[in-house]
Amino acid sequence: VHGGGFNGLQVATFRRPSSLKAVLSLYSTDDRYFDDVHYLGGCLLGSEMLSWASVMFCWNARPPYPTIGENWKEIYYERLNKMEPWVNTWVSHQRRDSYWKHGSSCEDIQSFDNHCPIYFIGGWQDCYTTALVRAAGKLRNTKHRYLVGPWSHEWPDIAKPGPNIGYLQECVWWWNKHLKGLQSPQDQTSPYWFYIKHSIPPQEAVDVWQGEWVNEETWPPSSDRYLHFNLQANGKLDTKECEQDSEAVYKLPSNMFCGLCSGSFLSFGNADLPCDQKQDDLLSLCWTSSPFSEDLIILGRPELSTVVSIDNQLGLIAVRLCDISPNGSSTLITRGVLNLACRDGFEEGQVKHMIPNQATPIKVQLDSIGYRISSGHRLRVSISPNYWPLAWPLPTTSPVTLSIHGNSTIQIPTRPLMIPVSPLPETFSIEGELSKPLPTTHVQPYTFDRKVILYDSSGDITNDVLNAKKSEIILHQNEEMILHDINLNYTESSTDICSIHNGDPLSARTISIHNVVMKSSQGVFNINTYSEMWCDLNTFSIKNKITCKVDDSIFFEKYWDNNIPRNMV
Repeated sequence: VHGGGFNGLQVATFRRPSSLKAVLSLYSTDDRYFDDVHYLGGCLLGSEMLSWASVMFCWNARPPYPTIGENWKEIYYERLNKMEPWVNTWVSHQRRDSYWKHGSSCEDIQSFDNHCPIYFIGGWQDCYTTALVRAAGKLRNTKHRYLVGPWSHEWPDIAKPGPNIGYLQECVWWWNKHLKGLQSPQDQTSPYWFYIKHSIPPQEAVDVWQGEWVNEETWPPSSDRYLHFNLQANGKLDTKECEQDSEAVYKLPSNMFCGLCSGSFLSFGNADLPCDQKQDDLLSLCWTSSPFSEDLIILGRPELSTVVSIDNQLGLIAVRLCDISPNGSSTLITRGVLNLACRDGFEEGQVKHMIPNQATPIKVQLDSIGYRISSGHRLRVSISPNYWPLAWPLPTTSPVTLSIHGNSTIQIPTRPLMIPVSPLPETFSIEGELSKPLPTTHVQPYTFDRKVILYDSSGDITNDVLNAKKSEIILHQNEEMILHDINLNYTESSTDICSIHNGDPLSARTISIHNVVMKSSQGVFNINTYSEMWCDLNTFSIKNKITCKVDDSIFFEKYWDNNIPRNMV
């Protein structure tokens, strides 16, 4: 989905062909270092970095099909022999350096903004949407258009959570307008449309997220729409002037299991959304508001301003904003993570150690969101020095203690309840038109299974997060189908494991195993990849192996063992 979105932005920014009249970019980013599957606030993205590299490692090893000429084996072998695991490159570039800047449209903002109209489309459950909202705030071309639905990383006409829209009809309108010059009533609708998710109980799978569409005529919102909630003494959160002593200090040691309720960083609409946040809240410093007397709409990117210290040179801070229902359940609204070494920036020369136990002012940006908190609900800010497996723990030999000093404020962008909403574009309320599916038989329908397991000191499974010694997140996916038009039986399966021991930040480990089997009249192709990543104080160690079989005989096999220095990551 996102590959075409990236490419559209890059062509419009860097190549700028005169024949390019418009772009439609779905689930993409203008900055390759941020908002993708590599780094999160300057931290290595533990749950996605190896997993996505391993997916591509396996997919890139699939054979040419149908086979191309009599020398297809030589061509296939040559490709396999030149192939390198992408994870080694990604981990080697731990700063926002020239590798990431290449292809990042934000590096040439004038061309990015002015070459042609761009339609940006994203979903709140997708990891790329903050980039869309960020672009909307800095691009000035009034011909651009922005749409954010409730969706995960899937086409807006079929994605979960819904509601869905007539996505292909929306595309046809956009292309008719800019390629054919055809006029439509939709031409007069607002350029900024956002879906506002309503308060619902926390759940890992949502078919339709109740909510409403709203539009904005300009973006970003004016400064008078920001509320400033202060983190008061005794865990209170409110908009009153800070009552607590500016010298007050709140300390929290790291618990490696904070973050197990995070869900998948890149959701595909499976049972992979964040679950009830009560367990992560238990392992965090929390400030909670009184129940709201009326609904509160959040729209935009919240930001926490605080002063912190740590008992080490390296550490991270994770900030979550949660919706607390009257029954006590905690629904994640949005979150943000910052490697404290990146407090002044993410490029070489900007990244620097913290001075142990020295109070240091920082700002933490949370992901953009559109969310309506119901009256009677409360708002909670939760802060922790760990967020595994999304953020790989930083290179320290023992858990870091995080201290919050004095007065802290979270700035929340809001939308007044009484702002009228323009008439919806017709395509938002009609069923999507889908092309006729390819003739396919699903021998084994797609299955998705994600488990979070805690173990005690004896290795037995436990539910006691405060006394557990080890955690594992295990994700299995499997599917088998027959593609009749090309006479191919295709099977794909994968297992991803993220594990860590409490009290030991150097015990973090991820494993990703992928298998593809392709059966046809031309033979049986079996591709297996194994990838593993772990660390010590100075090094990321990465192991990759690939085995390709043709008709049960090993056709190609190769191993990689790489040690990559850690640089404050």
